[in-house]
Amino acid sequence: MNIHYPLYITIDTNIINENKYDFSESGTLFILSKYVAQGKVKVILSNIVCNEVKRHLSKRAKEITSKINNALKDLRKSTSDSFIETIGYADRIQKQDAEIAEKKAIGCFENYLLAINAEILNNKDVDSEKIFNDYFCYNPPFEDNDKKREEFPDAFIAAQIRMRFGSDQVVAIVGKDKGFRDACGKAGNHIFFDSLGDLYDEINKQDQHNYDETINLICDNKAQIVDEIRELLLDANNVNITGQTVDKDGIIDGNDYEEVYIEAVRNILYSVHTVDQITEEKVIATLDTQASITAYCTYNDYDNAIWDSEEKKYAYIDTIELREKHHARFSARVEIAKESGSVNVKTGIVLLGPSTRTAQENLSYEEYLMDIEDQDRESCGLRPLKTYKNYLEDDFINSQIKMDVCTIFEKINQISLKYEEADCIYNDLLDTFNQNSKSIINKLIPLSRNIDNFPCKENSGNLSQKSIDAIREWLNNKIEEMSYMADSNHLPDDFSFGDIIQIKDENEIYTFSIESLDDLFPEADQEEKIVLTVHGNDINTEGFIKITEGYRLFGHRRG
Repeated sequence: MNIHYPLYITIDTNIINENKYDFSESGTLFILSKYVAQGKVKVILSNIVCNEVKRHLSKRAKEITSKINNALKDLRKSTSDSFIETIGYADRIQKQDAEIAEKKAIGCFENYLLAINAEILNNKDVDSEKIFNDYFCYNPPFEDNDKKREEFPDAFIAAQIRMRFGSDQVVAIVGKDKGFRDACGKAGNHIFFDSLGDLYDEINKQDQHNYDETINLICDNKAQIVDEIRELLLDANNVNITGQTVDKDGIIDGNDYEEVYIEAVRNILYSVHTVDQITEEKVIATLDTQASITAYCTYNDYDNAIWDSEEKKYAYIDTIELREKHHARFSARVEIAKESGSVNVKTGIVLLGPSTRTAQENLSYEEYLMDIEDQDRESCGLRPLKTYKNYLEDDFINSQIKMDVCTIFEKINQISLKYEEADCIYNDLLDTFNQNSKSIINKLIPLSRNIDNFPCKENSGNLSQKSIDAIREWLNNKIEEMSYMADSNHLPDDFSFGDIIQIKDENEIYTFSIESLDDLFPEADQEEKIVLTVHGNDINTEGFIKITEGYRLFGHRRG
């Protein structure tokens, strides 16, 4: 897609809602102002969208104020203001004014409109008669559906867009709502994007060289990005795990967790979803990310508790302990400083629940039995089972199999270095070719007789311009091929249980993986295998590490 600047864009209300009304300088919405300042984008907004956003902001400000005031009221039932002040919360015990909150929320949005220098459309020249005709004829967005026939705002916004841009001037429409898109029609001058990120990505693709460099920069910083994502997810404040589900009838099932602790984050994978901004100082991109998360969760077992009618509360409440495994999919934003190479990753709250859960075990009774057995083992000088996984991880560090695999990885990395050297040679050859093509061709042609796929076998003195262009294209293709191969395989010099490593070979991608210890539950005289696999288009092989827990059974008598 070729974009001519300035590109006129308009935004549907749902885009503002999806970005959680984040108008801060670090948010996706504010990046739009950067493209406006560069002259690449001109923002046109419907007055209907602006009013809808203000209405949503006002409603949300009231809801937040109400929740804060209600929480404060509950605190004051059991705690004095002086004690709250004593523990450092004096600034938080004042009742909040909803009207002031509303004004601040709307003011924030109005400042944002100034930052993006938005042109606001009105209904002055809209043909309302046509809109009502569409309504009675079930034309888009008034489909033959009672809910969709409420979409008058979409119809007026679409009419404003048609009036403003006609059928010739190109306008980018950012919004997912199908009814809104149908109302705008399939005019040739309408470009649709699902999100602002998709719009930013398309703008940045116009400079393919910088775009490719950005992708490579993100790939080069893979280790640091993965480490930062892991640290973010290990903080329970960034993860929201619910044990409850609500069906269509409003019936709640499951458990309301009292405490959540993130035990482990593994198998972190990501891909670039959109490149949001490229400047001389930094790049910003949105990543599609996934990870395996193991969490420790507790809840109070009210179902089996006793209700004390005199005290008006439950008694003998047991705390149930669970370990859950989740496969999380979420977005992350990465910002990389070009000069310093510093990496900053941010995520929103990662939501986990029954739909992401892959396994769940009740720890309470099992932990009790394991504690008893570990006490017996320690009394005999044996290793407690709770530390068995740590022992395996420590032993794996200097194992022969790990050294063998790392040696192979190092050989692959050495091959990548050869491709880097070849890339430099082809680049130097292209530079020389461009500076003095005739001279270099005279030297190159005799040497190229045995080069596979060399585009020209003519005598150097009779080369046509077409042949010269073909040689230049061949050199460019070789540079691209060598660069791809050099960048594809920078394999780690270390790995551990649970890791998944991708190995690229031209157009083939192979995956080396070793099973996690999460599913290892040692029992008496039990033999288990930790599987190592290599999968690819033409390879599907596996090996294993065999583990035998060779210890006696305690607490059993022979008859």
